[in-house]
Amino acid sequence: MLLFRPTADQLELASSAGAVFAAAARASTSAGGDPGPDAGWRLLGESGFLGAGVPEQQGGLGLPPSDLALLCEEAGSALVPGPVVETLWVVAPALAALGPAGADQLASVLAGNTWGTVVDEALRGPELDSAAVVVVPTASGDVVVPAGAVTGRAPVPTADLLERSSQGTSV
Repeated sequence: MLLFRPTADQLELASSAGAVFAAAARASTSAGGDPGPDAGWRLLGESGFLGAGVPEQQGGLGLPPSDLALLCEEAGSALVPGPVVETLWVVAPALAALGPAGADQLASVLAGNTWGTVVDEALRGPELDSAAVVVVPTASGDVVVPAGAVTGRAPVPTADLLERSSQGTSV
């Protein structure tokens, strides 16, 4: 029994997204692997998918969580490098929640010009060395800080040898 069957609109979204994510992965692969946004990431920005969970009035697509899950599945299937899940589920919505105070950063993230990342309360997380904005989820709400405010970055080993992760010592 299928409990969660995608609708026809969701299947169309997934198909469109799959083509964009595959193109972005190819563009990223050919870019040389330098940390930070590259041509593939900017392609995602141009597609609008980086703002999938952001309200339309703030430049996003205003999609529900069920659609975000499908987009993440397609991005994973295409092996898109970069903080896709972090951007869709946490970074872009957290910046949008700041309203005008986060508008410039949000616009840069949605355009694919800068990366955001999510770290834990010990300031450990992926892409910390190349992100422009860092979101720290806490019990009292998300805290958004400029990446430059996270000091003392040191590499942290992960099980995935292709993932870059680091830890900051303070904010």
